[in-house]
Amino acid sequence: MPAKTLPLADNPPPCDGLDIGAFARVFHNTTTSYKFFWALALMRAVKKPGAQPAKVSFKKMTAGMLDAARRIVYVFRLRLAKDDKLAEWFHHLEMLPHWDAKTLTNPKGIYFAPKAQHIPDTVVDDLTAFVRHLFMSPFFNVPPGIVGPAKFKTIREMAKAASTGESPPPYHFTDGNDAIIIHPKWRAYFAANYEIVNAWILWHLARHLQGLNPNVPAITVKLDEDSKPKIQQQKAFWRLAMTVSAGSHACIYTGEIIDARNFALDHYVPWSFIAHDNMWNLVPVSNAGNAAKSNNLPCGSEYFDEFVDMQHRAIKTLHALPNNKKWKPLFESYDTDLNLDVIGQTITRDDLADALTATITPLLAIAQNRKFKPDWVFGKRGD
Repeated sequence: MPAKTLPLADNPPPCDGLDIGAFARVFHNTTTSYKFFWALALMRAVKKPGAQPAKVSFKKMTAGMLDAARRIVYVFRLRLAKDDKLAEWFHHLEMLPHWDAKTLTNPKGIYFAPKAQHIPDTVVDDLTAFVRHLFMSPFFNVPPGIVGPAKFKTIREMAKAASTGESPPPYHFTDGNDAIIIHPKWRAYFAANYEIVNAWILWHLARHLQGLNPNVPAITVKLDEDSKPKIQQQKAFWRLAMTVSAGSHACIYTGEIIDARNFALDHYVPWSFIAHDNMWNLVPVSNAGNAAKSNNLPCGSEYFDEFVDMQHRAIKTLHALPNNKKWKPLFESYDTDLNLDVIGQTITRDDLADALTATITPLLAIAQNRKFKPDWVFGKRGD
């Protein structure tokens, strides 16, 4: 999430007649991700305003959990807790006819909710049997001696009894224990405070994931469903650079000459890992090279020298432009990230190569550890 949307308080907004304090304690002492994704699924279930009780099947809640977790697991490849089985079930589902790996790795779209009925019962039971009860624990004082199935039964009984009281829990269970019924007061509260409560959940999820992925950058950005590369200005600069600088520009991956009117801008370290669009990580390439590289990590012995050459060309182009004031903000990240003042000084290629090596090498190593494919090469160059 963009930082400006994150709540400053550790509690969601107050509301008369609802135990917001208990709701705020839901994520205390959480070791796995299930409660976070259950909460996000709950929010999606009430996104449309309304004051009537909402019955949501466990299959639909499971679909909501999977949709909330899909980008985190498949696109950004963040590590979940050791006892989490979400990633394991994703790999199981991709073998079934309704989903495949290509669909699951697409960064856009809601995939599971429209096909919730096709989610196997084994997945539903494994992902929700505990969390649907434990999510409610802060609202009730279950005696410590009651554990396991007996505790879950007690929570169901307490939730049903309290649903007609002055301070109801967020939901209670159907008699058949196959769905939850969201209380109308909580449904109205969630709908009225959707953006704030959703951001509050994501804030807690970000803290949880950062603890499990201490060296992975920009986790809050990766939790924003609308996050994507924003490279219009960077591409405009490279289009100008290829027009005014002498000599041809070749794709560092395919070797083909790039046309300034038709090219792609590649994140050398994949955007799905680094989650920023700073100029020092961008290089113009052919459309074919960009599509083939995708989220893979490029082979340094094949491509790094040419990547540095293109980066150096960009800096030289900036200094050669007679009116370069509008482009200078694009190059400030060289100073903040690489400690190179490329705007105010003439930088040698060797200095640039050293700074890029020092910055990019550890990023590629961490990305490889997160299962991004290393040492990628585009077939046979020149073909």
